[in-house]
Amino acid sequence: MTSNDLFQLNQKDTIGKEIHSSVFTQDHIGALREALYRGLLPNAEWATLESVSSFFPALLPPVRNEPSPDQDGALVHETGPEVEEPKEDEEVVTGTHPENFIHDVEDEIFERKFSEPSQVFQTVEELMVVINDYQETSGNSLAIRRSRGSSRAFACISHANCSFRVAFGPKARQEGIILKRGNCNLWHSGAAVTAAKDGRCLKKRSKEVIKELANDVALHKHAPPTANDVIKAGVHKKKTLLSYKQCYRGVNARNESKIISDPMSFQLVGPYVEAFAQRNPGSTAFMERGSDNRIQSEWKGTLYLATVKSAGDDLYPVAFAITVDGEDFHGWLWFLQHLKLPPRYGFRNSNISESANNMFHDARNGNWLDAIDGILIKMSLRITKSQSKYEGKDGVVDNILGLATKRWENCVGCRVYASGNDGETYSVYQKLGGELEEEALLKVRPVDCVCDCGKWQAIGVPFVHGMAYFRHQM
Repeated sequence: MTSNDLFQLNQKDTIGKEIHSSVFTQDHIGALREALYRGLLPNAEWATLESVSSFFPALLPPVRNEPSPDQDGALVHETGPEVEEPKEDEEVVTGTHPENFIHDVEDEIFERKFSEPSQVFQTVEELMVVINDYQETSGNSLAIRRSRGSSRAFACISHANCSFRVAFGPKARQEGIILKRGNCNLWHSGAAVTAAKDGRCLKKRSKEVIKELANDVALHKHAPPTANDVIKAGVHKKKTLLSYKQCYRGVNARNESKIISDPMSFQLVGPYVEAFAQRNPGSTAFMERGSDNRIQSEWKGTLYLATVKSAGDDLYPVAFAITVDGEDFHGWLWFLQHLKLPPRYGFRNSNISESANNMFHDARNGNWLDAIDGILIKMSLRITKSQSKYEGKDGVVDNILGLATKRWENCVGCRVYASGNDGETYSVYQKLGGELEEEALLKVRPVDCVCDCGKWQAIGVPFVHGMAYFRHQM
């Protein structure tokens, strides 16, 4: 809107009649915005109804007050409503903000800790260490608002309705986590929050603190750290009293993670695969080692999946493999060579891949044992569910029966002739329609379930040309 643009405000009384009409320009609006902004400043006494009404004199009708004894019956006109004097037991409400209210204060501490544009974190744990250090230094508490994969979004919860927002995510086409400055707002505003909405104390993120204390205790103690050791270390080093339950869970999680992530634990992959093959006769289970016997880094690698689409349109995985390298040609070749049947690709290949990836999304963020167990459990449940769905049913499933019936009807008009002397190949003439009455000639070998159009081989159900052969035989 330009300074020449106008808008009109009309006020109506209780019976709907228009009583006032005023025209405002952009200059009036700018003056009102400036006054409203000043009213939000600390210790401002401007934000009252009379002050706001002074910008809209025509919106409030004149108020006729009863004459007081010292006014001698004179009439008094005011532009604002009467303001009653507060009683002795009532609290005077003004337009001021609390003393701990801040407005658009830049967070210089956060800017100093993340000032380097080339600052890259290799893992989420490394990022959380810096975030916790920032919270201790600044006194501000950050809550995770979004967490997916290596992406994290934080918001300030130390101030009411604070506008402070920061986001971290993977670096484009590279490894590592960086600060997404385009999605950040490093300004704090609002009154300081001292308690939660339900009156309890504010929660503090103690997971990383407990992990740090447990690692420190392990360096100075000959025995594994206990929960009591972590509590004592928290009092001496962090000046914080942690609960026994928190420390107990943190110590157990640290010990379990240390055992599983230890390089010695990967020696158990071989016995695990052998035991799986013994308990599941007929299954394919194998393991190969590279020349360097290395693991690239923690939780990295590639998960390969082979998924099957059944005749009833059910999708379930039948094979998977984990490699230490990224996805490449050699990894796919190695995986496909171990499948019992050659793979087939169709128009649903992309959809199947996305469905399988979503099915095993949680398995990608864990150690090898949790990943394999999670995948096997979901595979077993999916296959069992698919088997029980058609258990006790005879004949052709409904989906295939409907598809075959439709193609049986569409093959009317096709001409079938024997081709060759072997009695296994037939020529099918199909009318394509159109003005020229064109026909298509295709070869069909019912013994091998093969048709020149390729759809019999791809889907496993005879297409129109195959149905024409069976109809011809009848």
